[in-house]
Amino acid sequence: MEKIRQSQNFINNPRLVTTLLDMTDVSMNDLVVEVGPGTGVITKQLTERAGTVIVVEQDPDLARKLMHNVAPNVQVITGDFLNYPLPDHKYKVVANLPFNLTADIIRKLFMGQENQPDSAYLIMQKEAAEKFTGKPKATLTSTLLGISFKVSVLNRINRSAFVPTPKVDAAFVAFIKRDKPFVDKSEIKDFQDFVAYEYIHTRRGMGIGDLDISRWVNLFEAFKKHVPSGKKAIVRGSMAKLAREQSRLPKQHRTRRLWT
Repeated sequence: MEKIRQSQNFINNPRLVTTLLDMTDVSMNDLVVEVGPGTGVITKQLTERAGTVIVVEQDPDLARKLMHNVAPNVQVITGDFLNYPLPDHKYKVVANLPFNLTADIIRKLFMGQENQPDSAYLIMQKEAAEKFTGKPKATLTSTLLGISFKVSVLNRINRSAFVPTPKVDAAFVAFIKRDKPFVDKSEIKDFQDFVAYEYIHTRRGMGIGDLDISRWVNLFEAFKKHVPSGKKAIVRGSMAKLAREQSRLPKQHRTRRLWT
């Protein structure tokens, strides 16, 4: 159990939580899923802002304490969020992410075929925030996320705000679903394979990190129109191949290695 707790750095400052939640669009009409609530500092304020809050906590001791100290509009689920089925209707996400699981949680929320959130507000380490927002340089994941979501840093968080204190600063990142994605939903998987293929084969090349979303979309449209069907097959499965490479990396290196 101690190993689970050591994988996450908790925020214990209610005033900071208020500041962060004021930046979100959470309202009493919303179902909000909170990942890794820990001691419940964020949970307490979410119950006053959201209609229903579902918290998913892997540590049984922390989950048990939450069950005894939460408001009636909170449902506590004990288990690993990565194995938790996402809601099949509209929902939002708020989370102080375990830094070593950030890449896995981002993939589950935004890269899979399950119902994606309307918006998500995630606390993560600064380096991960830069990779997911694509600033200062675009990455594979910032490109894939940018098709369906507007991703931006809402606030910087000094490492001193966490207990225990991590070695890096953090950021509060917003993921807001676009009204209309840049690529049709039926072609998202093909687009993911196309971009992943380019990153696999030109990762050491020049300029790929300078392409914005619109240029990637234009390249994809040209690929669909001009490349013979036989050659198109070469890119199929590239995203899955990259994910397999990722799964073989030690967890502490996953965010750094895959999302470049």
